[in-house]
Amino acid sequence: LPAAPASLSDLVTISDDIVFNTGKKFHKLYVTMDTAEVKSESVGEVDGKSFKHSVEFFHPGSKAEALGFMRKMNNSNMIFLIPEVDGTVKLVGSPEFPAKLGTGTHSSGKATEDRRGMNIMMQSKGVTPAIIYTGNIQLTPAP
Repeated sequence: LPAAPASLSDLVTISDDIVFNTGKKFHKLYVTMDTAEVKSESVGEVDGKSFKHSVEFFHPGSKAEALGFMRKMNNSNMIFLIPEVDGTVKLVGSPEFPAKLGTGTHSSGKATEDRRGMNIMMQSKGVTPAIIYTGNIQLTPAP
């Protein structure tokens, strides 16, 4: 976040690009429409408030790549970028307060018409509501 914010928007907006180590990048994951949600909840006692963030989503199916991603999320320090309907991109997780797997459930379903896939909920903490990210989203490995 800016060291000297000039407006209220600057208090919750990162416009700089996230810089990755060599070979690292963001991973894109399909999420079923109308299943992703970002929440920021004020927590703590008077004069000691902070925010608890969560992102929840559903990814359909049982393909190896998705299950591998679920395994990668387990016990990993992560950040998530979640696009909203209006084009705003929310960031959940940071180096100081990484997003961690809260709950992860995969279901193969029982009946042929059952929904198959994984329900994921990631959690993070911070001193602001979920940040707005306006920088570049790097989907190719950093040189």
